[in-house]
Amino acid sequence: MNSKLERYIPLVEFLGKSLGESYEVFVVDLEDPAHPIVAIANGENSGRNVGSLMRDETVQYFFEKDDEQPDYIIRQQAVGVNGTRYVSSTQIIRDEEGNLIGALLINFNMEPIIHMLDLLEAFGSESKNLQQVDVDSVVFAGEVLPDRVVSLQSLYNHVMNQIDKEETDKTKLRQKVINALYLEGAFDLKGAVPFYANQMKISEPSVYRYLQKAKEQYGNKAKKR
Repeated sequence: MNSKLERYIPLVEFLGKSLGESYEVFVVDLEDPAHPIVAIANGENSGRNVGSLMRDETVQYFFEKDDEQPDYIIRQQAVGVNGTRYVSSTQIIRDEEGNLIGALLINFNMEPIIHMLDLLEAFGSESKNLQQVDVDSVVFAGEVLPDRVVSLQSLYNHVMNQIDKEETDKTKLRQKVINALYLEGAFDLKGAVPFYANQMKISEPSVYRYLQKAKEQYGNKAKKR
């Protein structure tokens, strides 16, 4: 190994640990005709080790490039010998005279991300539908959610969607609404009585009267929130 490449060995270890296990970092000796790897971190991504040979189009590019082109390639698509897909970046290392002596390569293993994208795509239209859900108008039946998630408004919308609005007797309709809210545990939430009084355009004492009747009829059947 060219002794001038030794200074990069601590850098390889540092980058490998700071970037994480998905980043394969290594230095290649370009003065050796076989271009061996002289330092590597996270080599388990490709199965390479110190001493593994590096003959590929990326290295050849730097031998053939003209002076107008930069001494680096950023975010190039690459595929390893084991079929692993990477995003690869390479920086050429030169000595004081400007001679090509090595290269520092960083390969980001894309396989976990690709698998995640495949999983998301498998959801198809459902993922798009979920993005458009109005969270304030949906409450899943039978699911108890924490106070910070279930809003007074969402519970009210949920109940009103279930109530038979053809009921002409306003007193009976209001009692049905309060009964349903009580069973949903809506009155366990802070500020429920004034909120529902405003929504139903009745007084707070009226809400309490309807609520008392609901408790007498349903007892402890209400959900706990």
